[in-house]
Amino acid sequence: MQSFQKPENALKRANELLSIGQQEAALKILHAAIGHKRFRSQGWDAVQEAIMLRHVQLCVDEGKLRLAKDGLHQYRIVSQHANAQSLAKVVAELRTRAEARLAAARAKVGNDAEPSAPEDLDVDAETPENLLLSTLQIIFNEL
Repeated sequence: MQSFQKPENALKRANELLSIGQQEAALKILHAAIGHKRFRSQGWDAVQEAIMLRHVQLCVDEGKLRLAKDGLHQYRIVSQHANAQSLAKVVAELRTRAEARLAAARAKVGNDAEPSAPEDLDVDAETPENLLLSTLQIIFNEL
């Protein structure tokens, strides 16, 4: 994995990869940049917010919510004291993108599809008493 001297370079490289359709590689680069020691030790910066917004977008698009969670934990360390509004903005972006994806999935399934009532799986199953009784009858019939 590439190591970037500046977070701006990681964002630039991720945008280049996105322009040629390599979302997975762009996500890996952004995640590596977020987890890098320099990202945490540098302190909050507007570029870091842009990196996190792009990271959240890619995580939701790719369905990699564990990476999004890990990235948010890393970003929280950086931004909670310096700029808490930035952290709130990133979390709100994650929520809106996730809700939009959920709405798209619901539309794909269809809004008219009502959730069906759960089936009672025990209707055809024998009760323990009946099972024991039938076992005893088999044993007595063999004697």
